[in-house]
Amino acid sequence: MLDLNIVLIADRIENKKNLDMNSDVLEQIGDEYFFEIFNSLNRVCRHVTHYNDLPTFIDNIAKHKKDLVFTIYGGNTSRNRMALVPGICESYNIKYVGADVYNRIICQDKNISKELAKKMGFLVPNSITINSEKDICRLEVSSIDYPVVLKPLMEGSSIGITEKSLCLDSTDVQRKAESLYKRYKQPIMIEQFIPGKEIVTCLVGNRNNIRLAEMVEVCVEGLPQYFDTNLYTGAIKHQDKVNTYHKIITNEIDGYIMNQIITAFNSFGKMDYMRIDGKLYQGKFYFIEFTPDASLSSHCSFKDIYLHKNKNYDTLIQDIIQSALENYQTQ
Repeated sequence: MLDLNIVLIADRIENKKNLDMNSDVLEQIGDEYFFEIFNSLNRVCRHVTHYNDLPTFIDNIAKHKKDLVFTIYGGNTSRNRMALVPGICESYNIKYVGADVYNRIICQDKNISKELAKKMGFLVPNSITINSEKDICRLEVSSIDYPVVLKPLMEGSSIGITEKSLCLDSTDVQRKAESLYKRYKQPIMIEQFIPGKEIVTCLVGNRNNIRLAEMVEVCVEGLPQYFDTNLYTGAIKHQDKVNTYHKIITNEIDGYIMNQIITAFNSFGKMDYMRIDGKLYQGKFYFIEFTPDASLSSHCSFKDIYLHKNKNYDTLIQDIIQSALENYQTQ
């Protein structure tokens, strides 16, 4: 057991599986996920205090100057919502687990993160961004091969991505982009669809101690080529619309790709844990997204990897906490 007090920030909601995929609270924390984290933290740490909202946390923040904050806060509709808890902690000089404010914001913006990934040497699907309704009227997607995927620029957790997000021609793009823009009131990215395997790479650690670096294929039971023609949608992630499982493929991948991913992870500085998502097509890895606020639920790829290594869920949570503490020691 770690000799420290944890402050858990998690905005719980009931019956999350029944939510509409367009819900504004889709990134809030369902009861199952909350209790997995809460109970594990209680097993690995001395004491856990939970706050369900930020005003209550701020009202009590003086009590927690020497504690460590663990956030799975889903937030509101602000585009900066994933950076709110780290921002509060930094303002009050309180240590916390996970990516810092800067890293969370640049990873939340798909345009910025794609440009960063290019500079890191990753292959990145071609894309353009619609910034206004006028852009939609003038839209010409001639620089990108079809099919394409429509995505809200500042969302995570596949919010706004459904089966209908895959577009086959310009008429389809224009109609769906207009609807998506009106719904989310933010720029829309039009991104070239890459067929092939759906890939997530899970990382835990810091520059001095990489505790985990494994590449996993997201597989659909009975449909090995599912992601050649389908998207990894919010309905799959949040509502189990198809049965998926994780297959560790690190040893099947060119060592250069894994070294590139680990180098990228290390370059961020304070991250502690993250997921790097992509597609694997004809032996090449295509970057899709940096995910510093990756799910740690019992259904997540992190837990499956630890179980494969004969380690339990508590070890995963403890490794993430230890990585955070080590990051502060080296600052």
